[in-house]
Amino acid sequence: MNLDDLYDRQYTDTYTCKEFVAEVWQRLTGKDYFEQMATQDFEKLSEPISPCIVYCHNDQQTSTHVGVFYCGKVFHLQLRSPIYVEFDKLIGFTRFEYYR
Repeated sequence: MNLDDLYDRQYTDTYTCKEFVAEVWQRLTGKDYFEQMATQDFEKLSEPISPCIVYCHNDQQTSTHVGVFYCGKVFHLQLRSPIYVEFDKLIGFTRFEYYR
């Protein structure tokens, strides 16, 4: 699936990593991310399986970051632009959770 048109997304007060993930998730699965969140209709995974939601945590009291694991990498929205990277490039996170 080609997601190249999503690289023009920009982080704003109203468009964050969650809205970006919702858009990617809809494209990849046909499912509404926010509806699944509201109904808690996600299965927790022990390891990433493409595609799945990835929640990124660190040891501090900061907000959880979210991205989508797809074809071996994580697609997520940074402050400057979306990026599609390997887990070891997700700097600042110490723990990951996977859901599908």
